[in-house]
Amino acid sequence: MRGCPLLVKDTMCLEWRKLSERDEDYEMVFGVCIFTALILLIVIAAMMPERFIPPCLFKHLAHTPCPTCGSYRALLLLKSGHIGSAFRTQPLMVSAGLMSVIYSAYSWIVVIGRYPRLRIKGFSLCRIVLLFLALVLANWLYILGRLH
Repeated sequence: MRGCPLLVKDTMCLEWRKLSERDEDYEMVFGVCIFTALILLIVIAAMMPERFIPPCLFKHLAHTPCPTCGSYRALLLLKSGHIGSAFRTQPLMVSAGLMSVIYSAYSWIVVIGRYPRLRIKGFSLCRIVLLFLALVLANWLYILGRLH
């Protein structure tokens, strides 16, 4: 049984390689999905009135902001061109949105141009999950710290 070691001998590294017949085409699937989701999000944000901010159920029940509180407000700030204010309001969601745009652009470039794909060698799902949880926790602490 392998478990979830934080420190292992195998190191993760990035490598470019041609897509083979047996490889999954993640860029085709996720790049298209992310691009579609971003377009829908932009359309919804453009159509929603700025005075409407959906209530947060977690904040209502726990009387403390959730890790994603301020995301809609940050989206409205981005829509109006206030990038710095949006980042200060919800750094994780704005960063995730920017990374999604970059990944979507990369995906379209490699799919249309049939270029080699960027792959992670020595990939450990446990490390990725722990990194994601650490980012969410750090974002939540940032949001809670802004209250005081």
